[in-house]
Amino acid sequence: MLALRYVKAFLLIPLGLAISSVFLFTTVTKWKTFSADRSYRTVRGQTMKDFGLHHGRNQTAVPSTSQPNHTRVKDIIQDIGGSIRNSNASNLPLCPTASHTLGLVGRIFVNLSAPTWKELEAMHPELQPGGRWKPKHCRARSRVAIVVPYLNRDENLRIFLQHMHPFLQKQQLEYGIFLAEPIWERANRKLEFNRGLMRNIGFKEATKKGEYDCVVFHDLDLLPEVDYNSYGCPSRPRHMCVALNYHNYKPLAAGAIFGGVVSFRTEHFLQANGYSNLFFGWGGEDDDLYRRSRTSGLRITRPNATHGRYTGAPHKKDKRASGNLRMWKYGGKRWRTDGLNSLRYNVLERQPFSTYTWRLVDYSERLYGDEKEAFLKKLDRGNRKRKKGSH
Repeated sequence: MLALRYVKAFLLIPLGLAISSVFLFTTVTKWKTFSADRSYRTVRGQTMKDFGLHHGRNQTAVPSTSQPNHTRVKDIIQDIGGSIRNSNASNLPLCPTASHTLGLVGRIFVNLSAPTWKELEAMHPELQPGGRWKPKHCRARSRVAIVVPYLNRDENLRIFLQHMHPFLQKQQLEYGIFLAEPIWERANRKLEFNRGLMRNIGFKEATKKGEYDCVVFHDLDLLPEVDYNSYGCPSRPRHMCVALNYHNYKPLAAGAIFGGVVSFRTEHFLQANGYSNLFFGWGGEDDDLYRRSRTSGLRITRPNATHGRYTGAPHKKDKRASGNLRMWKYGGKRWRTDGLNSLRYNVLERQPFSTYTWRLVDYSERLYGDEKEAFLKKLDRGNRKRKKGSH
């Protein structure tokens, strides 16, 4: 009996090993199949996302007859090309900061004679479409959008572009110049110009693709006289126009004036909610921006009066609009709700000209005008109540 038991045990050992081998082989095969399928589904799911075909939660399934999103394919190819270009650009050294290395000299000549458009284009064959430029032999330390509100000043524009392109290139900046122009007439009636609103629109249009780290809001008639006045991205909002030739270069009072030329990092301008949209006509919107900046926790910097010198090109002066002073005086009551977050406009035309990028826009003068009138009436009611209470 004992011998029989040993014989049975000896026969069962190979059988157990065979069963174990089959089980192990089946498990490994299933795992490989699962892994391959999971990898396939992961890659396929990512590809479908890239082409806009992913059926995620709360999404409508794409019919099998739908065509591939060729626009998205083109974007992917462009992104790949952009990544290659960026990787090549990243191998370049950063551009220098020392003024002597950049070739800055201090005071520069300001030419107030306007070239023709043909002459202006011949002066700047180095520009990319839309008036864009970046250094070829180094990586720019700042990517800057120059935003200019524009209305019927063709000669001033040619003088401005003639002066600013060499000025900005000398500072080795990556930049683009953007003009925001409102539609001038509607129903045979001229619209009232709104600089703050146009600057907000220019900011939105210039920064929508995330190409720029900061924005310089620039009056068309002001030209910098000193190339030490840096247009690079500031650590804090910067009032760059400190002394004007038609004021005999007497320094402007700090805090009292915040117009002409100002520079913001994009995140700081968003923090201040941009300009007010309610200042129609001339005056008040720039000083209102100063208050918004300070109220939102930002500190303002300025260059010294020697570096912050500007020449004012001749142009017709506008009259200060009625009601703007009161709007500025009580601006602290509405800065959180009136600005970039309440901006409404339509772009009628887009055009990347050789020396600048242009946007023709339309906005509801009635809409913003009604908001302004409602705010002023509310102030009047409050003043009447205070007067009655004091008697």
